[in-house]
Amino acid sequence: MAIDDFKTVPDELLHVAAEAEEHYAQEGYDVSIEARDIGFPVTPTLVCRAGHETVIVEVSSSLDTRRCDRWIRFCRSMTTDTRFCLVIRTREAVDHLTMQYAIDNRVGLCVHNDERLMEVRPALDLALHIALPDLQDLKPAVRKLLAPTFRKINAGDWRDGLSDAYLEVEELAREYLKTHITSGRVVINVTIKKVTRQLTPDDIEAMTLGQLKDAFAKIQNQTAKDARIASTLALINKTRVGLAHRRRRNAVEAELRLQVGQHMYAVINCLDDLTN
Repeated sequence: MAIDDFKTVPDELLHVAAEAEEHYAQEGYDVSIEARDIGFPVTPTLVCRAGHETVIVEVSSSLDTRRCDRWIRFCRSMTTDTRFCLVIRTREAVDHLTMQYAIDNRVGLCVHNDERLMEVRPALDLALHIALPDLQDLKPAVRKLLAPTFRKINAGDWRDGLSDAYLEVEELAREYLKTHITSGRVVINVTIKKVTRQLTPDDIEAMTLGQLKDAFAKIQNQTAKDARIASTLALINKTRVGLAHRRRRNAVEAELRLQVGQHMYAVINCLDDLTN
């Protein structure tokens, strides 16, 4: 991209802006230079889009908290995956206060040393509203299961984190059902071609999440715990399908974003039941 395409960037930062544009283009983003939008608080250096994700990029010689705050508030007000990255010209300009500001506000940070652009920390989704409990507050068995999920969500990879959490519920619910069918405590009757029989552990092993949900709903003499697990499986089943097969669709993405917080708390409670 020609340096001349930048109209609002100071001359001493033009090469940095050009490097930032090239960096995001090589990462697979569609990059717009100094895009103007009726909702933007100011004109950004770059707007980078890939799939559901939008990254607002500002190039500066140092941290301008007033300008950055405006972009952070803007990103947090969006309903889609919106991120903010600050690109600073020199490594020396990234002091402790700048780094702490980026961490506290989940802002991406890149530096340029007049030779190449280096990513210090990635930009995170500022529009996602979720507040997970403290991992240390979970009982040890649940903490061990969900620690990887928490790390992914806190790092901005909430889609894969949520998918991993669903998988933990599915696997433990499957083992729970197999154990109680084997012990005789749980009986599930199904009718196939007018023939009624009881489900076996081998049947449960071969089930999808949707089939597992239906099996829990058919437990005779359900306990309160059985009912809670069945409700959680029903809650997450539709979203799991969206995560696995339809996440590129805008409507699915919007629904996932609305549900991630509620579903994570449901998963935590369900895993608490399944590990008791």
